Order: sequence, then C-alpha cells, then structure tokens
Amino acid sequence: MIHRHVTEDVRNLALDYALGFLSAAEAAGFQVHVEAGCEVCAGEVRANRYLIELLPVQPASGESLRSLRDRLLALIEAEAGSIPAGWTIARGGEKGWTAGQGKTPSIKQLGPKDADASRLMLVRMQAGGVYPGFRAAGAVELYIVKGDLVINGEQLSAEDYCAAPGGTLLNDMESRTGCEFILLRPERGPEIDQEKGATSFNVIVVRALGGTWLPTPGPGVTVKPLFVDPVRRTETYLIRAQPGSRMPKHRHVTADQTLFLEGDGRIGTMLLEAGDFYRAEAGTVHEVSWTDGGCLCITFASIAEFAK
Repeated sequence: MIHRHVTEDVRNLALDYALGFLSAAEAAGFQVHVEAGCEVCAGEVRANRYLIELLPVQPASGESLRSLRDRLLALIEAEAGSIPAGWTIARGGEKGWTAGQGKTPSIKQLGPKDADASRLMLVRMQAGGVYPGFRAAGAVELYIVKGDLVINGEQLSAEDYCAAPGGTLLNDMESRTGCEFILLRPERGPEIDQEKGATSFNVIVVRALGGTWLPTPGPGVTVKPLFVDPVRRTETYLIRAQPGSRMPKHRHVTADQTLFLEGDGRIGTMLLEAGDFYRAEAGTVHEVSWTDGGCLCITFASIAEFAK
C-alpha cells in the first residue's frame, strides 16, 4: 500500500529502518515498498537519517540500541512540536482569514508589524474584486500567487512581482478572474478619492519569466532577486531549492519573513510545506535548513543574509 500521509506506524517503521533495527527480511520488505513508489516512506527515511546526524544524540554508557532509539524518537517528537523563541509560524489552509463581502477582498495577516508598521499579508479576491487604492507611506511589495490583477495600468499574472516606492499613489487594484497575492505594505492610510487616477512613480515589475537566478552558498539552492528596500534594509527574492539541498546556518540581520509557495522545507525538526509561513526576528539564528523534495519560497529578509 502506498501511503499518502505520515502516521505513527509509518514514522516508527521508517525510523527503525534508518537506524538498522529491522530484521533482514523486514528491511528487504520495506525497501521493496519504498522502491514501489511510496514517497512518504522514502521521505521519512531521508529525514530520519539527516536528523540522526543533526541532533546531538549519543549512546550513554551501557545503553542499548533500543533505548537509544526511544530517546531519539522522544527528542524528535519534542522538537518537532516546538517553535524557537523569536519565531512565528502561520500554517497554510483556511484558518486566519478575514472574509470579505462582494468585491471586498479577504485578508490573512501573516506576521506581526515591523518597526515601521509594515505588515505582510495574503489577499484573496473574487472575480471582479477590488483592493482599494492608497498612497504608500513606505515601499509596497506584491507577488501574485495565482490569478490576475491590474495595478496602475500594469496587468499582472501568476508569479509576477510588483513593487512601488514610498509615496507612490496606487489606484484601485482590480482582478478580472479572481486572484490571490502576497502584499507587504505599511499601515493603511486614507483611501484615495479626489487624487484617483494620478501616479507619482512608476511601479517596478518583475515578470515570472524575467529576472536572473543566482547561486548561493548552498549547493542546489538559487535565488532570484526582486527588490531592495534601502530604508528597511531588506531584499526580497525567490528561493528555489533542489531535492536534498541544504543552506548553512546563519544569523538574521533583520527579520526574515518567508512563505513556502511549493514543496517542503525543514529547519532543524520543524517541517514547513506549501502555504506555510515563518517569521524569524532580527538577531535569531537560522539553523541548517534543508528540503527533502525541493521547494520554492518568497523571502523578505536581510540584504546581507547569504553573506553571514
């Protein structure tokens, strides 16, 4: 049977296989099962082998392998359910949305406000929906997850990115077929009325097929720079990681805000999947991060993040 979800039995069996606790016949049977195409079990084996290397677990004097196995499992379970100090996690799904009415968009706040009162959120609009225009007190950034959106005359589609410097007058944003997008903006100011139609600055657009993917210190990991905000001292970029790739440990210079668009990621024992968001405050340490099946993320983080 090909598993679709990780259960307690699957987790225990994969851990026993990774530790070499299964009999020869059991191990051979499990190997046949994995090779038959069970990616859930294969992923658990890879994850367990990496965690065995990563976690500080050594056998105590006279300790049996079975006791070591139980202690390792307890440590994995304890750490998997914990969130480090200075971190905020928002899981994907329908929880946390403030529903809109009619043409009014639905909003899901992702993280706490920054010092400059900017906040990251998800916005969902129905066909014909409108996000009210405003004059940006600081830089505004927007990434289309799906659907279409028109902003100051620019037609945006899935995976397009848009930024507007502080002071830009943004007209009502409209969606013809409906959309979902990530929005970073300062606290809402007065809605536009008499100034509607004017534009102080041109918006910056990076199309889905535009921009350049650059290498990072982590083999198999590339980044696509999107925008630099010198006021907030942050850079926005897409991160693409190949299956099995890792990023080295580093310290956050400013808050790191990341939304998983595709795939999976692990930071220590924390598992993050498509739709999940994390925020790590300035000064926090980002442990070795890795991905089992590969991932695509959008990150708002320190300009010097990868140099640390």
